[in-house]
Amino acid sequence: MLLLAALQPSSYGAELALETVRHSVETNVVVIFSHSQCHRSERTKAYFEDLGVPYFSLELDTRADGAELKKALSELTGSRFVPSVFVNGQHVGGSAETERAYRTGELEHWVSSERVRAQG
Repeated sequence: MLLLAALQPSSYGAELALETVRHSVETNVVVIFSHSQCHRSERTKAYFEDLGVPYFSLELDTRADGAELKKALSELTGSRFVPSVFVNGQHVGGSAETERAYRTGELEHWVSSERVRAQG
């Protein structure tokens, strides 16, 4: 009985993390899952700031559920790296994809379009 009780929070934590990721992506135009001391994450946020585009950021390294959120992101996107960027509900990649889109002007299009083609 004690062993079963010990397993339940982990399973519940994984489900809650997945729901947190999905809710964040569904309720925000731009979501950046990042680390607070990551230069790639900071650079990615700067591209949106330069365009005047607000974003919602979850700093995984400062949250108690950060490891679970990162695992949920990995399951959803196939990537275990941050930053992980979503625009209009679609995963568009990480820092390299966002930088490429910023430099080509495509980033502005992503934000203004209803559907975003996954980059990758």
